[in-house]
Formats: sequence, structure tokens, C-alpha cells
Amino acid sequence: MEKLNLTLSNDLNFIDVIDSLALCIICSFALKYLFLNKSSTIGNRKSFSNLLPILSIITFLVILTVKSSIALSLGLVGALSIVRFRTPIKEPEELIFLFLSISLGLGFAANQDFYTFVIFIIISIVILFKSKSEEKNESYNLTIEWMDEKLNYDEIITEVKNNFSEISLERLSINEGQKNLNLKVQNVNQEKLTNLTLNLKKMSNNINISFFNVPDIF
Repeated sequence: MEKLNLTLSNDLNFIDVIDSLALCIICSFALKYLFLNKSSTIGNRKSFSNLLPILSIITFLVILTVKSSIALSLGLVGALSIVRFRTPIKEPEELIFLFLSISLGLGFAANQDFYTFVIFIIISIVILFKSKSEEKNESYNLTIEWMDEKLNYDEIITEVKNNFSEISLERLSINEGQKNLNLKVQNVNQEKLTNLTLNLKKMSNNINISFFNVPDIF
């Protein structure tokens, strides 16, 4: 009985490919966790983070297929010149995580398992330290506008305090019935903003909420 041949074409060892793919999947899901829990992006992080492991695996497959064939490599370049990818990237941090996800697929598919894994660990540690530093220092301007006479200032401040422990009043103005409240808040994340928005909308439908990042100069 002939032995099962575990060697792919172009001198690709089946066991080595499986090992590299397993490491790629593990690291890509670790990257998903980092983006979901440590990223400062305020957009829909859950749906975006779900794409990172898929992107790493797709990159792994593409590089594994074309790395030992010049013809396939040229074909890939031609295909990419025709297909135009449009993604709603709004923040530079999302681009960094996308590039890191692609790099994982490239590194493991090129049989650079050790170096790719070690460098990914180093980058992950940097991201963790970065997130801790931003949690302490990063501040946002939160602006709330409303015209409902029944909704008063104290109710809004109470609701903001329920979601953000550190707040400071920047400005309160009233112009022709339009009330504008500007606050400085810290430790902003998507869950807190969603809870605040939903609770304020329950108080009044005629209310607008916006925020943007500002340097912590105080």
C-alpha cells in the first residue's frame, strides 16, 4: 500500500501549510480582540472586527497560491488592476488594523512563522500600552442640542454622569429656544455613547448629539 503523499505542488509541505494557517487564524482572531476591545475607533467596531480574520485568511490563500508561480503572480496583478475596492474607512486606526491583518496573511503564507508571530506579539503589546495611555489622557467634546422646553439641563447632566464618570462643563448657551450644551468627557467608547443616545432620545425626540476628539491640554 502506497504511503499518502502529504506534499503539495511547488514544494509546499502540507503539514507546514496547515501549521502556518493555524497560526494565522489564531493571530487574526487575537487581532480581532485587540481592535474590538482596545481600539479608540468610535464606529461600528464589531462588524469591522469580524472582517479582520477573514481578510488574513484570504491573504494567506492568495499568497500561498501565487508565491511559487510567476504566471499566477502576474495574473493577480492584472486582476487587481481591474477590480476596484471601495471601503468606508473613516479613521487611520482602521487602516492600521487592516494592514496588520494583511501582513499576518503575508507573513504566515511566506513560511515566516516565527518572525511574523514574534513581531505580532510586539505590536500587540504596543497596542495594549497605547490603549491604557489613551484611557487616561484622551478627551472628547460632547455637544448636545435640544429645543424641548420640558427637557431641562439637570436631567441631561444626570444622564451624562450615569455614562461618564469624568465630565466638565465647557459651555451652555440658549439662542431663540435652541439650547446648546458642550461638555468635555473622558473614557469614551461605543457602548457608553449608544446608551447615552438611546436614553436621551427617550426623553425627547428633538435632540441632537455630536462629539469629536480634542487634545487634552488641561
